[in-house]
Amino acid sequence: MSPYQLAALGVFVFACGSAQPPTEVPGGGGAAMCDGSDQLRMQFVVLNYPAHAGHLSFPYRNGAHFLRVDGSCRYWTYGLGLSDAATLGPAHPRTTTPLDPITTGVLSGEEAEQLATEIHYLRWKDYHGRHAELTAVGMTPSVFTDGQHEFSCAVGCDAPGMPSNAAGLRTTALDWIVRLTDSGEPVGGPVRVATFNTNTPRSEFEGRGYNCLPAVLPLEPSAYAQDDLSSVITGTLMTEEAASLRAVRTQFRADRFRSPTPTGIPPWSINVALPVCDQERVWSLIVSDVLEPYEIDGFVPK
Repeated sequence: MSPYQLAALGVFVFACGSAQPPTEVPGGGGAAMCDGSDQLRMQFVVLNYPAHAGHLSFPYRNGAHFLRVDGSCRYWTYGLGLSDAATLGPAHPRTTTPLDPITTGVLSGEEAEQLATEIHYLRWKDYHGRHAELTAVGMTPSVFTDGQHEFSCAVGCDAPGMPSNAAGLRTTALDWIVRLTDSGEPVGGPVRVATFNTNTPRSEFEGRGYNCLPAVLPLEPSAYAQDDLSSVITGTLMTEEAASLRAVRTQFRADRFRSPTPTGIPPWSINVALPVCDQERVWSLIVSDVLEPYEIDGFVPK
């Protein structure tokens, strides 16, 4: 089971320990991170929140927030929202929802060096291995890995036992997610899709004033990963239909945030799922981007 599957089930870790590494942060980390390889060389992942289970965990299967960089300096970000001021007005400067896309771009040499320095990339080997279980409810840990060394920490990475110069790493990394999301663009490629039956007749649903979105896929239950509300689901990979699904998701997201109280959108699907209908029933359709080429069976390995 991957660490992200464990996270979705509520198994959390955080870094601890007593050894203190040197306090200086060496330069040159950008070249070490962007080493020309075809591997993920930097991953910062805030694991799934305890409240997200079953279908709610699906969009977060690879992290509630993340920044990942491979050896070519390409990056992927997710989870801290999009800047909507230009399209939705100043009342919506930034909104966060599982309907957001994964964004991607390429770091410049200067950006790579700045990022590596600010997140202490070359010191991760010193932080490696300081792990213990954390059972406090609501404590969502962050995981940092360069592919060889891994450490994790809760809240601000400043808990007792953490190296003093690690304090603030989580906040710094989150700031970089915002910055790179705004300068990147949505990913293309395939999507993963999961459905769950709302057990609501279409006639009743539309009679309440709610609107069915276009059924861009044939809604046959056997075609998609079904949600049993008790396990981590990985969804079904869709390639040919990906562009249509993203278009519906984008429009639904825009409609959702144009008004504080949108009409025609059922409350249970505002933040996660798209309400689509066959002739008789209402289904919730969850569309999640794929982090190519690093996802394996729905999960990104460390």
